[in-house]
Amino acid sequence: MKIWIDLANSPQVLFFRPLIPEFEKRGHEVAITTRAFAQTIELANIFRMEHIPIGEHGGKKLGKIGLMERRKKFIWLILCPMNLTFPIFDMFVKSPILSS
Repeated sequence: MKIWIDLANSPQVLFFRPLIPEFEKRGHEVAITTRAFAQTIELANIFRMEHIPIGEHGGKKLGKIGLMERRKKFIWLILCPMNLTFPIFDMFVKSPILSS
């Protein structure tokens, strides 16, 4: 299985850190994306996680809408060729990405 994990906030790095090697040990490929928010990228780097930084925090509501659209395009450009079979993400924030 090809798994996409989107780390959009720093606690997600700590949560998924022990799970990712377990997925890989079981033969799954894992693609990780990160967002520049609350030291998420920095933590992923500290723990030597291979990840693709995409996007940043949008601030207030209008800024979030624009950045979400831009991030959505980058995610599709990078992840579609990987033929991922199982996404793991914050459902509320990412559901528009997968429904497009």
